[in-house]
Amino acid sequence: MNGPDLLLHKNILAAHENGDGSLLAKLYLEAANRKRRQNDDAAVPFLLTQAYVFALENGDPLAVDLYQELVALGSEV
Repeated sequence: MNGPDLLLHKNILAAHENGDGSLLAKLYLEAANRKRRQNDDAAVPFLLTQAYVFALENGDPLAVDLYQELVALGSEV
């Protein structure tokens, strides 16, 4: 894991510890985008799903875009 990915990982863990679901939605989206750039197609739907769940739980309008992205990937119907 490189420096930026390690920092993102630590930020995700800290957000979990602090119960900051809104931040977790954004961090998991960032993780999905990084995996997409790394061509890790297996990780992207999982990370987007995590972002989607936290966005839904926190009433974040980001949930709409995440849902549409998951549908486009065939990970949500």
